[in-house]
Amino acid sequence: MAISDHTIFNAAPLFFRHKTEGYFDPDDVFTEDDHALRAELGLPEYVQERRYPPIHTWGIECPDVWLEIVLDAVTAIESALNEMVTGGVAIDDLPGCFQIKEKFGGLRLYWRAGKAAPTTQTQAVRDAVAQAEARVLSLRRRVP
Repeated sequence: MAISDHTIFNAAPLFFRHKTEGYFDPDDVFTEDDHALRAELGLPEYVQERRYPPIHTWGIECPDVWLEIVLDAVTAIESALNEMVTGGVAIDDLPGCFQIKEKFGGLRLYWRAGKAAPTTQTQAVRDAVAQAEARVLSLRRRVP
């Protein structure tokens, strides 16, 4: 049976959730000084764009042979997220995936956690991502 993006998204609904108030890139924040400079330069007021993570727009952008590895990783991550919720972490503070793709011949699984997410609990996510990236590298080494 072929694994699809839809199968992977359904396996990890917490990891691939749409944020309840839309998605904002935390790196895309202007300070008061930035706003003052924009006003001084005559630029229009900056409004942070509300959008969903790229994964919901473009899907998973990697070779199909890697999808089983991705599915294993997100299943492990979803299990860790369920433990976090049981431990009292708010859903909006859970790590969330915003992109999975092939880059420079390797798997890249990009995610972000809310500031209130416990670092010790996000280690399980880091470990699952690292293991998936290592599995893809070992798979690539075996291919002539």
